Formats: sequence, C-alpha cells, structure tokens
Amino acid sequence: MPAELRDICGTVIAVTGSGSGIGFATADLLLEAGARVVLGDVSVERVTPLVEKWGDDFALAVGMDVRSAEDAGH
Repeated sequence: MPAELRDICGTVIAVTGSGSGIGFATADLLLEAGARVVLGDVSVERVTPLVEKWGDDFALAVGMDVRSAEDAGH
C-alpha cells in the first residue's frame, strides 16, 4: 500500500463510476487502505462485489448517474 494512503483509515470517500475500470480499482484500493467508501454507479449490481468483499460497514452502494442533476444533488 502506498504511504500516502496510510492516513485515510476511517475517512469517508465517494467514488463515482466505481462499477468498473479505474473507479472500481480506486474504490478497492481505498477500501484496502481502511477508508469507508460510497460506491456510486449507474448500476448498483456492478458495485455489489466490492460490498460483498469489504462488508457494508465499509462499502455503501449508491445507484446514481452523475450526468443527472437530480442524482448529483443539484
């Protein structure tokens, strides 16, 4: 684990696009470092493997589309 990630234990971080590719890998790395991660993706099913791997105390799946103003909270 990179030294820069050692200080994020317990921090809550949101990762959009966490259902595949770079978003999935980033979320997995952050979870490995001890962060609590909100996993945003248009498909909750695609982030389910991360929730199953790390548990719902650390990973929260949220169905969202950042292209949607409603989903993005505006």
